[in-house]
Amino acid sequence: MAKIVKPSQIAPKSGMSILIYGQTGIGKTTLALGAPAPLLVDFENGVTRVHERLRTDTVQVENWCDVTGLTEDVAKLPYRSVVIDTYSRFLESIEAYVVEQPKMAITTAIQQKDANGNVVGTMKTVKPSINGYGTIKALRQQFVKSLTATGKNVIFIAQETETTDEKTGDKTKRPATGSGKATTELLQDLDAVGYMYMSTEGVVIDFTPNPAYYTKNADLGRVVIPRIVNEHNVTGKNEIMSLIIGRWYAIQEESVQASAKYEALLQDIRTKIEAIKTADDANAIVAQLAEYDHMWDSKVQARALFAAKVKDLKLSYNKESQKYEQAKV
Repeated sequence: MAKIVKPSQIAPKSGMSILIYGQTGIGKTTLALGAPAPLLVDFENGVTRVHERLRTDTVQVENWCDVTGLTEDVAKLPYRSVVIDTYSRFLESIEAYVVEQPKMAITTAIQQKDANGNVVGTMKTVKPSINGYGTIKALRQQFVKSLTATGKNVIFIAQETETTDEKTGDKTKRPATGSGKATTELLQDLDAVGYMYMSTEGVVIDFTPNPAYYTKNADLGRVVIPRIVNEHNVTGKNEIMSLIIGRWYAIQEESVQASAKYEALLQDIRTKIEAIKTADDANAIVAQLAEYDHMWDSKVQARALFAAKVKDLKLSYNKESQKYEQAKV
Protein backbone atom coordinates (compact mmCIF):
# COMPACT_ATOMS: atom_id res chain seq x y z
CA MET A 1 0.00 0.00 0.00
CA ALA A 2 1.23 3.48 -0.87
CA LYS A 3 2.37 5.60 2.08
CA ILE A 4 0.04 8.56 2.65
CA VAL A 5 1.45 11.55 4.50
CA LYS A 6 -0.01 14.81 5.72
CA PRO A 7 1.18 18.12 4.19
CA SER A 8 3.31 18.81 7.28
CA GLN A 9 5.07 15.47 6.78
CA ILE A 10 6.12 16.15 3.17
CA ALA A 11 9.90 16.42 3.19
CA PRO A 12 11.24 19.63 1.62
CA LYS A 13 13.33 19.16 -1.50
CA SER A 14 17.01 18.96 -0.66
CA GLY A 15 18.21 20.82 -3.76
CA MET A 16 16.75 23.53 -6.00
CA SER A 17 16.47 23.50 -9.80
CA ILE A 18 16.23 26.90 -11.46
CA LEU A 19 16.57 28.41 -14.93
CA ILE A 20 17.61 31.99 -15.61
CA TYR A 21 17.38 33.47 -19.08
CA GLY A 22 17.77 36.80 -20.86
CA GLN A 23 19.59 38.53 -23.67
CA THR A 24 23.27 37.93 -24.41
CA GLY A 25 25.64 39.86 -22.17
CA ILE A 26 23.08 40.75 -19.48
CA GLY A 27 25.15 38.93 -16.80
CA LYS A 28 23.43 35.55 -16.51
CA THR A 29 26.59 33.51 -15.96
CA THR A 30 27.98 35.99 -13.44
CA LEU A 31 24.68 35.94 -11.53
CA ALA A 32 24.56 32.12 -11.54
CA LEU A 33 28.12 31.87 -10.21
CA GLY A 34 26.93 33.70 -7.11
CA ALA A 35 25.14 30.51 -6.05
CA PRO A 36 26.44 28.70 -2.95
CA ALA A 37 29.77 26.91 -3.65
CA PRO A 38 29.29 26.68 -7.43
CA LEU A 39 30.79 24.38 -10.05
CA LEU A 40 30.40 25.60 -13.63
CA VAL A 41 29.65 23.00 -16.32
CA ASP A 42 30.61 25.05 -19.36
CA PHE A 43 29.26 23.88 -22.72
CA GLU A 44 30.17 26.99 -24.69
CA ASN A 45 33.18 28.59 -23.01
CA GLY A 46 30.98 31.09 -21.20
CA VAL A 47 33.44 31.37 -18.32
CA THR A 48 35.68 33.56 -20.50
CA ARG A 49 32.99 36.27 -20.38
CA VAL A 50 33.04 36.35 -16.58
CA HIS A 51 35.42 38.67 -14.72
CA GLU A 52 38.52 36.75 -13.62
CA ARG A 53 37.85 37.52 -9.95
CA LEU A 54 34.37 35.98 -10.16
CA ARG A 55 35.28 32.76 -11.97
CA THR A 56 34.97 29.41 -10.23
CA ASP A 57 35.97 25.77 -10.71
CA THR A 58 34.86 24.72 -14.18
CA VAL A 59 34.23 21.56 -16.19
CA GLN A 60 34.76 22.43 -19.86
CA VAL A 61 32.52 20.07 -21.81
CA GLU A 62 32.90 18.86 -25.37
CA ASN A 63 30.27 16.09 -25.38
CA TRP A 64 27.85 14.21 -23.16
CA CYS A 65 30.48 11.65 -22.19
CA ASP A 66 32.26 14.44 -20.30
CA VAL A 67 29.14 14.78 -18.13
CA THR A 68 27.98 11.20 -17.54
CA GLY A 69 30.13 10.61 -14.46
CA LEU A 70 29.81 14.14 -13.15
CA THR A 71 26.87 13.55 -10.82
CA GLU A 72 28.67 10.83 -8.87
CA ASP A 73 31.84 12.93 -8.66
CA VAL A 74 30.05 16.08 -7.51
CA ALA A 75 28.15 14.16 -4.82
CA LYS A 76 31.49 13.42 -3.14
CA LEU A 77 32.84 16.98 -3.44
CA PRO A 78 32.00 20.11 -1.41
CA TYR A 79 30.24 21.92 -4.27
CA ARG A 80 26.68 22.91 -3.37
CA SER A 81 25.56 24.20 -6.76
CA VAL A 82 26.05 23.11 -10.36
CA VAL A 83 25.69 25.77 -13.07
CA ILE A 84 24.89 24.58 -16.63
CA ASP A 85 25.87 27.07 -19.34
CA THR A 86 23.88 26.89 -21.56
CA TYR A 87 20.80 24.69 -21.41
CA SER A 88 20.47 24.50 -25.21
CA ARG A 89 24.04 23.16 -25.55
CA PHE A 90 23.39 20.77 -22.68
CA LEU A 91 20.35 19.39 -24.50
CA GLU A 92 22.20 19.22 -27.83
CA SER A 93 24.98 17.16 -26.25
CA ILE A 94 22.44 14.65 -24.92
CA GLU A 95 20.76 14.43 -28.34
CA ALA A 96 24.09 13.93 -30.12
CA TYR A 97 24.88 11.09 -27.72
CA VAL A 98 21.45 9.45 -28.00
CA VAL A 99 21.27 9.35 -31.81
CA GLU A 100 24.50 7.36 -31.84
CA GLN A 101 22.84 4.59 -29.84
CA PRO A 102 21.07 1.61 -31.52
CA LYS A 103 17.40 2.22 -32.50
CA MET A 104 17.46 5.74 -31.16
CA ALA A 105 17.60 7.70 -34.43
CA ILE A 106 15.82 8.13 -37.76
CA THR A 107 17.87 8.93 -40.84
CA THR A 108 16.20 10.77 -43.71
CA ALA A 109 17.73 11.32 -47.15
CA ILE A 110 16.80 14.66 -48.72
CA GLN A 111 17.40 15.13 -52.45
CA GLN A 112 19.40 18.18 -53.50
CA LYS A 113 18.47 19.70 -56.85
CA ASP A 114 20.03 22.29 -59.16
CA ALA A 115 18.24 25.28 -60.66
CA ASN A 116 16.75 23.08 -63.39
CA GLY A 117 15.31 20.59 -60.93
CA ASN A 118 17.86 17.90 -61.59
CA VAL A 119 18.92 15.75 -58.64
CA VAL A 120 22.58 16.45 -57.96
CA GLY A 121 22.95 14.61 -54.67
CA THR A 122 21.39 13.71 -51.36
CA MET A 123 21.80 15.09 -47.88
CA LYS A 124 21.20 12.88 -44.87
CA THR A 125 19.59 14.23 -41.72
CA VAL A 126 19.55 12.38 -38.45
CA LYS A 127 17.03 13.05 -35.71
CA PRO A 128 15.95 11.11 -32.63
CA SER A 129 13.30 8.44 -32.95
CA ILE A 130 10.33 8.35 -30.56
CA ASN A 131 12.39 6.15 -28.26
CA GLY A 132 15.27 8.56 -28.71
CA TYR A 133 13.23 11.56 -27.55
CA GLY A 134 12.06 9.55 -24.55
CA THR A 135 15.67 8.73 -23.68
CA ILE A 136 16.73 12.37 -24.01
CA LYS A 137 14.00 13.40 -21.58
CA ALA A 138 14.95 10.61 -19.16
CA LEU A 139 18.66 11.52 -19.21
CA ARG A 140 17.86 15.20 -18.59
CA GLN A 141 15.58 14.39 -15.67
CA GLN A 142 17.99 11.85 -14.24
CA PHE A 143 20.84 14.38 -14.37
CA VAL A 144 18.88 16.98 -12.41
CA LYS A 145 17.32 14.57 -9.90
CA SER A 146 20.61 12.82 -9.13
CA LEU A 147 22.13 16.18 -8.19
CA THR A 148 19.21 17.71 -6.27
CA ALA A 149 18.70 14.42 -4.39
CA THR A 150 22.18 14.87 -2.89
CA GLY A 151 21.46 18.46 -1.85
CA LYS A 152 23.00 20.19 -4.87
CA ASN A 153 21.32 23.15 -6.52
CA VAL A 154 21.10 23.04 -10.32
CA ILE A 155 21.10 26.36 -12.20
CA PHE A 156 20.48 26.34 -15.95
CA ILE A 157 21.39 29.36 -18.08
CA ALA A 158 19.55 30.03 -21.33
CA GLN A 159 19.31 32.70 -23.98
CA GLU A 160 15.95 34.35 -24.61
CA THR A 161 13.71 33.85 -27.63
CA GLU A 162 10.45 35.47 -28.62
CA THR A 163 7.14 33.87 -29.56
CA THR A 164 4.15 35.55 -31.20
CA ASP A 165 0.54 34.66 -30.48
CA GLU A 166 -1.08 33.81 -33.82
CA LYS A 167 -4.45 35.26 -32.77
CA THR A 168 -3.50 38.42 -30.89
CA GLY A 169 -0.03 39.14 -32.23
CA ASP A 170 1.24 39.56 -28.65
CA LYS A 171 4.93 38.81 -28.21
CA THR A 172 6.29 36.89 -25.23
CA LYS A 173 9.88 36.30 -24.15
CA ARG A 174 10.67 32.67 -23.40
CA PRO A 175 13.84 30.70 -22.65
CA ALA A 176 15.55 29.21 -25.70
CA THR A 177 15.36 25.61 -24.50
CA GLY A 178 14.40 23.57 -27.56
CA SER A 179 11.09 22.63 -29.16
CA GLY A 180 7.72 23.55 -27.66
CA LYS A 181 7.14 20.18 -26.00
CA ALA A 182 10.71 19.93 -24.69
CA THR A 183 10.45 23.43 -23.23
CA THR A 184 7.08 22.70 -21.59
CA GLU A 185 8.42 19.51 -20.00
CA LEU A 186 11.52 21.29 -18.71
CA LEU A 187 9.59 24.21 -17.23
CA GLN A 188 7.20 21.81 -15.49
CA ASP A 189 10.13 20.07 -13.80
CA LEU A 190 11.92 23.21 -12.59
CA ASP A 191 11.36 24.86 -9.21
CA ALA A 192 11.79 28.40 -10.57
CA VAL A 193 12.33 30.36 -13.79
CA GLY A 194 13.61 33.94 -13.72
CA TYR A 195 13.86 36.44 -16.56
CA MET A 196 16.76 38.94 -16.60
CA TYR A 197 16.41 42.28 -18.33
CA MET A 198 17.62 45.86 -18.19
CA SER A 199 15.30 48.38 -16.53
CA THR A 200 15.61 51.98 -15.41
CA GLU A 201 16.70 50.59 -12.03
CA GLY A 202 19.47 48.50 -13.57
CA VAL A 203 19.54 44.77 -14.30
CA VAL A 204 16.58 42.89 -12.84
CA ILE A 205 15.69 39.21 -12.43
CA ASP A 206 11.96 38.67 -12.18
CA PHE A 207 10.06 35.56 -11.07
CA THR A 208 6.62 37.20 -10.86
CA PRO A 209 3.90 36.67 -13.50
CA ASN A 210 4.14 38.99 -16.49
CA PRO A 211 2.43 38.72 -19.88
CA ALA A 212 5.60 39.94 -21.60
CA TYR A 213 7.83 37.05 -20.47
CA TYR A 214 7.66 33.57 -18.93
CA THR A 215 8.45 33.13 -15.23
CA LYS A 216 7.81 30.61 -12.47
CA ASN A 217 7.67 30.81 -8.65
CA ALA A 218 6.29 34.27 -7.88
CA ASP A 219 7.23 33.89 -4.19
CA LEU A 220 10.82 34.70 -5.16
CA GLY A 221 9.72 38.13 -6.32
CA ARG A 222 11.56 40.68 -8.45
CA VAL A 223 15.17 41.46 -7.57
CA VAL A 224 17.32 44.37 -8.72
CA ILE A 225 20.87 43.09 -9.22
CA PRO A 226 23.54 45.50 -7.95
CA ARG A 227 26.38 46.23 -10.33
CA ILE A 228 29.48 44.61 -8.86
CA VAL A 229 31.94 44.99 -11.75
CA ASN A 230 33.22 48.24 -13.26
CA GLU A 231 35.77 48.79 -16.00
CA HIS A 232 38.68 48.05 -13.70
CA ASN A 233 37.66 45.84 -10.79
CA VAL A 234 35.08 43.88 -8.83
CA THR A 235 33.41 46.32 -6.47
CA GLY A 236 30.90 44.15 -4.63
CA LYS A 237 29.97 40.68 -3.46
CA ASN A 238 28.36 38.29 -5.96
CA GLU A 239 25.62 37.05 -3.63
CA ILE A 240 22.23 37.65 -5.25
CA MET A 241 21.80 34.06 -6.48
CA SER A 242 22.70 32.73 -3.03
CA LEU A 243 20.05 35.02 -1.53
CA ILE A 244 17.44 33.84 -4.05
CA ILE A 245 18.22 30.18 -3.35
CA GLY A 246 18.22 30.85 0.39
CA ARG A 247 14.79 32.43 0.07
CA TRP A 248 13.51 29.32 -1.76
CA TYR A 249 14.70 27.05 1.06
CA ALA A 250 13.13 29.37 3.64
CA ILE A 251 9.79 29.30 1.78
CA GLN A 252 9.83 25.49 1.84
CA GLU A 253 10.45 25.45 5.58
CA GLU A 254 7.78 28.10 6.18
CA SER A 255 5.33 25.99 4.17
CA VAL A 256 5.98 22.89 6.28
CA GLN A 257 5.61 24.87 9.51
CA ALA A 258 2.40 26.51 8.30
CA SER A 259 0.94 23.13 7.34
CA ALA A 260 1.77 21.74 10.77
CA LYS A 261 0.13 24.75 12.45
CA TYR A 262 -2.97 24.39 10.27
CA GLU A 263 -3.31 20.66 10.94
CA ALA A 264 -2.95 21.20 14.72
CA LEU A 265 -5.53 23.99 14.61
CA LEU A 266 -8.10 21.88 12.76
CA GLN A 267 -7.50 18.92 15.05
CA ASP A 268 -8.11 21.11 18.11
CA ILE A 269 -11.30 22.48 16.53
CA ARG A 270 -12.54 18.95 15.68
CA THR A 271 -11.83 17.72 19.21
CA LYS A 272 -13.77 20.56 20.81
CA ILE A 273 -16.74 20.25 18.45
CA GLU A 274 -16.89 16.46 18.81
CA ALA A 275 -17.10 16.96 22.60
CA ILE A 276 -20.35 18.98 22.33
CA LYS A 277 -23.20 17.11 24.07
CA THR A 278 -25.65 19.84 25.07
CA ALA A 279 -26.86 23.28 24.07
CA ASP A 280 -24.71 24.80 26.82
CA ASP A 281 -21.66 23.08 25.32
CA ALA A 282 -22.52 24.47 21.88
CA ASN A 283 -22.90 28.02 23.20
CA ALA A 284 -19.56 27.80 24.97
CA ILE A 285 -17.82 26.56 21.82
CA VAL A 286 -19.23 29.44 19.74
CA ALA A 287 -17.29 31.90 21.88
CA GLN A 288 -14.15 29.79 21.76
CA LEU A 289 -14.23 29.46 17.96
CA ALA A 290 -14.37 33.23 17.61
CA GLU A 291 -11.19 33.59 19.66
CA TYR A 292 -9.09 31.20 17.52
CA ASP A 293 -6.22 32.58 15.47
CA HIS A 294 -7.68 31.21 12.24
CA MET A 295 -5.64 30.58 9.12
CA TRP A 296 -6.45 29.61 5.54
CA ASP A 297 -9.94 28.06 5.52
CA SER A 298 -10.02 26.97 9.18
CA LYS A 299 -12.95 29.30 9.96
CA VAL A 300 -14.98 27.80 7.09
CA GLN A 301 -14.09 24.28 8.24
CA ALA A 302 -15.04 25.13 11.83
CA ARG A 303 -18.44 26.50 10.80
CA ALA A 304 -19.19 23.41 8.70
CA LEU A 305 -18.20 21.02 11.50
CA PHE A 306 -20.19 22.99 14.07
CA ALA A 307 -23.28 23.18 11.84
CA ALA A 308 -23.19 19.41 11.30
CA LYS A 309 -22.82 18.82 15.05
CA VAL A 310 -25.73 21.01 16.16
CA LYS A 311 -27.91 19.47 13.46
CA ASP A 312 -27.00 15.99 14.68
CA LEU A 313 -27.91 17.01 18.26
CA LYS A 314 -31.14 18.63 17.04
CA LEU A 315 -30.24 22.00 18.52
CA SER A 316 -31.94 25.15 17.27
CA TYR A 317 -30.76 28.76 17.34
CA ASN A 318 -32.87 31.32 19.21
CA LYS A 319 -32.43 34.65 17.46
CA GLU A 320 -33.77 36.63 20.42
CA SER A 321 -31.42 35.16 23.00
CA GLN A 322 -28.73 34.48 20.40
CA LYS A 323 -28.22 31.09 22.00
CA TYR A 324 -28.58 27.48 20.95
CA GLU A 325 -31.38 25.56 22.61
CA GLN A 326 -32.65 22.01 22.61
CA ALA A 327 -35.23 21.82 19.88
CA LYS A 328 -38.77 21.54 21.16
CA VAL A 329 -40.62 18.38 20.16
